Amino acid sequence: MRVEVTLRRGIEKNVCRCVVIGLLLLTVTTSAFAATEAVVDSVRTTWSSTIYYVGKVSGPARPYEDIKLYITAVSDYDLWVNGDEIAHSSADAAFPYDGDWRTVDMYELSINDNEIDIGVRVTNDGVGDGNGVVVDIKAGPEWLGTSTVRRRSEYLGETLTDFDVAWYYYAGEITDIIPSKYDWYSFNYQQETAIMTAMSPVQLGVIGDIDNYLHDPRVEVVTGYVGDMDLGSAEGGGIKLRRLEGENIARGKPAEQQELSDGNLLNSHNYSQDPLNTTKFIDLEKIYRLNQSTVFTGGKSSEYDLYSIRGFSIELSLDKFRWEEVGVIHEIGVSNKGDGGFDYGQIDFPDSWGRYVRYKVIESRINPPKVAEFMVGAVGYAYDGVYESEWIDFGTPNTVKNFYQVAWDGTVREGTSIGIQTKTAYVNDAGNTVESAWSRIYTARSFAPESPEPATMIMYKVTMSTQDIEYTPVLSDITFSFSDQDQPVSTVGGYIFPNEAPMGEDTSFVYTLSYELEPGENIKHLQLAMPGYAVVDDVLSSDTNATLTETANDITVTSGPDSLYITFANAITDTGGAGSDSLYVSFDTQLLKNIHMFDGFVFNDTMNDGAGGVKVWENKDLGSKTVRTSSILSGLLSETKVVPTVFTPNDDGINDFTVIEFTLTKIRTDLKIKIYDTRGSLVTMVYDDVLDPGQWFVKDKLNNIALAQRMPGYWDGRDEDGDLVPPGVYLYQVVADTDDGEKVESGTVVVGY
Repeated sequence: MRVEVTLRRGIEKNVCRCVVIGLLLLTVTTSAFAATEAVVDSVRTTWSSTIYYVGKVSGPARPYEDIKLYITAVSDYDLWVNGDEIAHSSADAAFPYDGDWRTVDMYELSINDNEIDIGVRVTNDGVGDGNGVVVDIKAGPEWLGTSTVRRRSEYLGETLTDFDVAWYYYAGEITDIIPSKYDWYSFNYQQETAIMTAMSPVQLGVIGDIDNYLHDPRVEVVTGYVGDMDLGSAEGGGIKLRRLEGENIARGKPAEQQELSDGNLLNSHNYSQDPLNTTKFIDLEKIYRLNQSTVFTGGKSSEYDLYSIRGFSIELSLDKFRWEEVGVIHEIGVSNKGDGGFDYGQIDFPDSWGRYVRYKVIESRINPPKVAEFMVGAVGYAYDGVYESEWIDFGTPNTVKNFYQVAWDGTVREGTSIGIQTKTAYVNDAGNTVESAWSRIYTARSFAPESPEPATMIMYKVTMSTQDIEYTPVLSDITFSFSDQDQPVSTVGGYIFPNEAPMGEDTSFVYTLSYELEPGENIKHLQLAMPGYAVVDDVLSSDTNATLTETANDITVTSGPDSLYITFANAITDTGGAGSDSLYVSFDTQLLKNIHMFDGFVFNDTMNDGAGGVKVWENKDLGSKTVRTSSILSGLLSETKVVPTVFTPNDDGINDFTVIEFTLTKIRTDLKIKIYDTRGSLVTMVYDDVLDPGQWFVKDKLNNIALAQRMPGYWDGRDEDGDLVPPGVYLYQVVADTDDGEKVESGTVVVGY
């Protein structure tokens, strides 16, 4: 993966982790917060992937003795044939390999066997050269037409013979599906079974121009994809959804006969009588842009001429009631002797939308036919896909980091989407890797990652989707902004008690923050995510065995509708020697939704050098950060009022605004706050967005105007055009949209001058 690291200079706007955190930081900013030189950007613009391919090949001119094997792959490959390593891409390998995918490599081999078993491990650098591998084998005068997505049969003289050309792939760690005691490239019965069940049939791939190579026309570029993502074909490097070309999208889908879509050419649906004018359909489960359908003959290769369907048509439908014929093939085995013959009949038709596909038998033979597989091809892109990165430590695996921001760039047109998730990890004292859960999905192009810190490494997940398979989003790059300097703590974990409380009732909680401090580290500020306003009783330090209170000026407490912020008069340091210490924060608050997570963030006396708060790990050994309600309130909106009821927006600094206050409980909902005049005409929409449960008011508006301005019910007396409204009485409505309809609270407010 290509990585570019740049040093960020100067003061930057901090990304808010909660609604009020930015405001709270302003109250404690000191001269130490004068630079963010500790924050660096790591830009990732390519995505490497490893795909394992296995191929089982047989054909004419066997048993094989001297063969020539031709191969190339984007970007590097390792090759095994019949269990022997033939080529390796590492620089110190003892096997010949030129390292250039634009040229085809040739290996002369002596096999002396009836079958050729091929293993290819391909590492793609993800720089836009494509995805895939090409393998072509010549045995004496015969080309075996090796890499392909199809089964193949040929005439040897007058005898029709089936030759196995089976290619499968696996994207991931191969030992996850094949026991480590076996070499994945050395086939035996157990491995073949694993391949059939755990690997997937290859699809058609696309790679750039290959220099000066004339191959068997039956050979194809084949590929596999990681999580339905194409990591190698985006121009200039990037991630996009994989293309559908070359995939049998009917595989595994519901069919009238299971054998028609089970992906196994050895299983067939055998008709017991002449099926003339009968149909069989497959439900693709989604609407695709279709262009091809293939019916494979079942049975043995020597019987294909007896049991193939003689002629059939293909019909498409969107609703399984109205069908449209899109193609017909007659005299299978004669009209298509050079392309399928009795082995299979294929119909290519103009691109057409469809969900249900069926074949209709229009010509029959003497014997009732056998159908091994009914395959359907499409164009466009997969509807969705997921890519997970490897763990990233930025070259410093033992250094803890504070992740400040994640930003990405790419192309997202209407009807497509890109979402990013993160998780972090560190190695504990026992040498075990401790990793977090995945964060929620972010669709914004930049966000402050919510994964816990400090951590030594980070992983990200990219989720893509499209509503129109003709278009795909493209992720071009992703940037991690982080600091590995000036950390407040070496390790930190937290949990809350109790873990159950009645909704809407004041409840006493104790939040325990366990931490380890190295020399030079300290905790100056602690932020806790709250379900509403909180009242702090005290903070107990296990290190000094001291009880810290606001009355004694040991701490300063700021409480908002979703955050509690505690500043220590004297920064917390390790005075008792090495080892873990704890802070016990006792406070009262109300739960206003079914589940609340008391997430914590810590800062040192330099505000972490501008890198943002360090999110506290959940101390799962001792407890949980989650509290659930033991009872549910009946109402959704409560305590609705306007404060002040009369205000004068004349910029004299006295009562220049009002706040429509309310408490929202139970669910996150679409919420609107509207202002009407006495004639019922809408004056302005104060708020129109999704809102979390909380106490959405400010207890001391006059001394915290900036926070009041962030409340959803803040109104400065202006209409939608930004003009001051005339003095008079106005009506307000708070409207919450729920599954049971709209919940509305209303009242009046007076504007005077």
